[in-house]
Amino acid sequence: MQSMSDEMLWRIARSVLPTKRIELYDMLLETKEQRTLSPSEDEQLEILHEESDMLMIRKSYAWALLKSRGFEIPDPYTAEAYE
Repeated sequence: MQSMSDEMLWRIARSVLPTKRIELYDMLLETKEQRTLSPSEDEQLEILHEESDMLMIRKSYAWALLKSRGFEIPDPYTAEAYE
């Protein structure tokens, strides 16, 4: 990622999981609270969890690279960080 353009890093830093993936993840978590997931559902949940983790790692690294290049990085506790 170090050789990526600033524009590409900004895209990664501001990226989010697709809404349908988030909805599926939430639904599977709710289902897991109510009953045991089937092996297929459990596998889907694990895949979604890994996707989420990897996205957060990529986003964090993109933010760190942008900061090292002199860009002002928004406070993650404000809404401005996600615009």
